[in-house]
Amino acid sequence: MDLAEHLHRKHFPEIGGFDRFFSQFLWRSQGNADVSFVREDGSMVVNIEPGAYGGVSYWPNGEDWSASQFLGLGIENPGGTFLLGIRVDDAESKSGDATTWFSAEVEVMPGENIVRIPLGTASPRQGERKQGIDFTGVTRLVLFTTQESELRSFFVDSAFLSR
Repeated sequence: MDLAEHLHRKHFPEIGGFDRFFSQFLWRSQGNADVSFVREDGSMVVNIEPGAYGGVSYWPNGEDWSASQFLGLGIENPGGTFLLGIRVDDAESKSGDATTWFSAEVEVMPGENIVRIPLGTASPRQGERKQGIDFTGVTRLVLFTTQESELRSFFVDSAFLSR
């Protein structure tokens, strides 16, 4: 476990304390996205260029989410409504095989949004836990859009687990 992971785990079940410097080491841009942190506001800014599957990934290195029933996100959307994809991997997840990871999709409206994604049962595309995912060893969380035709920007103000 490196220093960033050690410092982060002191604040668990909060997984997005963006006002803390070590968050920038656990959250990284993915695909055609650029991620920056506004520590004074406690926000992560995600700018996604046109294309597919751009977003941000969180790398918790085997974090235990099994006691949590929900993944919560505070998202500020200065633009139009869009769909946000959510993917959670464990050590057995395989690229290209959607049966090996948890997935959900939520509609993000303009303005401030509080999103709660249930992690508990076995229904894949409705924000619920998929069969086979091991929530005792989460290796990655991805927030992404599937296809953008123009620049998409949003702020992640919080990310947390809850019961």
